[in-house]
Amino acid sequence: MASKLTARPPRFVLLAAFVFIVILLSLMFSSKRPYVNDFPARTNPLEFGTGLISSISDEAPMADETGTERLAYATFLTATMANLDDPNDEHDLYFIATRILAWQILHSPVTATNRSIPFLVLVTEDISESKRERLTMDGATVVPVEYLREGTDWIHGEMPEWRDVITKLRAWQLTEYSRILFLDGDMILTGPLDDIFDIPAATPASTIRNEDIQISDEESPPPDKYVLASIAEVNPVHAPNPTVENGDFKDPDYFNAGFFLFSPSQPLFEHYKSIMNIPYRFDPRYPEQNLLNYAHRPEGSMPWQDLGSKWNIRFPNLDDLASGVQSLHDKWWHPHMDGRLNEFYQEVRWRMEGFYEAWDQGIGFE
Repeated sequence: MASKLTARPPRFVLLAAFVFIVILLSLMFSSKRPYVNDFPARTNPLEFGTGLISSISDEAPMADETGTERLAYATFLTATMANLDDPNDEHDLYFIATRILAWQILHSPVTATNRSIPFLVLVTEDISESKRERLTMDGATVVPVEYLREGTDWIHGEMPEWRDVITKLRAWQLTEYSRILFLDGDMILTGPLDDIFDIPAATPASTIRNEDIQISDEESPPPDKYVLASIAEVNPVHAPNPTVENGDFKDPDYFNAGFFLFSPSQPLFEHYKSIMNIPYRFDPRYPEQNLLNYAHRPEGSMPWQDLGSKWNIRFPNLDDLASGVQSLHDKWWHPHMDGRLNEFYQEVRWRMEGFYEAWDQGIGFE
C-alpha cells in the first residue's frame, strides 16, 4: 500500500497546477496585444428573414470613426449534424468542434487573437439553449439566424446533412463588421490567424464591369466593391506547401468554402440569393461552396483572390502540420487522411476542456 508521501495527488491539486500554467502563459501572451478591435459585443440578437435590424447599413464600413476596423472570426452551427433525441451536448461532435475553435481563437496562448477580434457563432433555431449558453460562457458571440430555404427545393447536397449549409450565406448580412474570416467548425488551429487580414488578397476589389462580362438579367446586380478571398482545394494526397506545378490542387481555380475571408454586404447577399433561386445555375452537390465558386469564378465580374496555402489545408497530414500551416480543415474526432494526427487533435480537445473547467470554477481572466 502506498504511503501518503507517495500517493497520487488529489485531482484538484493537478487541476490547480494545470490552471496556473494556462493562466500564466495566457497572461504572457495577452499582455502583448497592441491592437484592440473595440466594437461592442452584440446585446440583442439579429432578426433575420425579412432583413436586418434598421440600424445596420447595406454595406460594411472598412473602419469606424476612430479608424479602427470591425473585424471578426465566424463559424456556423446547425443541428442537422446532431441527434436531436440525445439531450447530452457532449455527444454533439460539431458542437465540441465549435467549442474547440472558440477556445483556440479566443484563449489559447498558442493560437488566440492578439487583436481582441471577436468570434461569432451563427446558430440556427434548432440549436438548444444549453449549447447557446455554453458558447456564450466560452466567450463566443452567439448570432441567431433563420434557415435560408426559400427557393432551395432544387438544392440537394451530396450528403443529407448538408441540406442547410446554404444558410452560411447569412454571414453576409452581418454588416456591422467590415471583414470576417469564416471557418467551418471542423477546424484545428496551429497558430494565430490575425495577420491574414493584412495581406493584399484580403482587401476590397472592384467589381469588373465591361462588355466582355455579361451578368444575367435573372441575377441581381453585384455591388461595386467586394472582398472574397480563399484557398484552392488540394487533392487528398498532396505535398507539404502545395503548388500548382506539383499538381497538388484539384483545380487551382476552385476554392473550399470552409475557409474564406469576406466583407459583409446586403446587396451581395441579395445577389447570392438571386443565383440560389435559379435552378441548376450551379452544381448543388456542395451547395454554398459551388454557389460561391460560381459567383466568384475567375472569368466573372468578381473573381476570388488567393490567400495562399500557408493559412489552411484540406485533407491534412502530419507533414502539413510539420510544415507550419496555420490551420487544419479536419475533424478532431476522426482524421480524414492521416491517423497520426489523432494524438494532436485529442491534446487540443482536452486542453480546451481543462481550460473551461477551470474557467467555470472561477479561475480565469479579469
